[in-house]
Amino acid sequence: MTARNFDWFHELFWNYGYRRRRLKKLEWKPLLRLLGVTLDTDDVLIKEAIKSQNKSLLEEVEEEEREARVVMRVRRSTEAVAGVILEVGPALWAALKYRKVRVGFQIIPVV
Repeated sequence: MTARNFDWFHELFWNYGYRRRRLKKLEWKPLLRLLGVTLDTDDVLIKEAIKSQNKSLLEEVEEEEREARVVMRVRRSTEAVAGVILEVGPALWAALKYRKVRVGFQIIPVV
């Protein structure tokens, strides 16, 4: 393999693959799991309660970075509660990870 062919090979496979992996990491959104949310709490109420009832936890987070989306609900052993998995931004994830948030009348641990 000559130097010219090696440069082409290096540019195509090594650099392109590295850039592609970096872009994938930027597109990834972290997940939070709320443990023990009652089943009568709907998705819209969960998203709005995180923004409005937890202002002391979200002081450092910008307003446009406070977006959250409910991905799924995971049933627990009891029929009254479920775990909720949220897709959030990196700043919101850092502010809420391993804390307790208020949703309605509940105080829920976040994992």
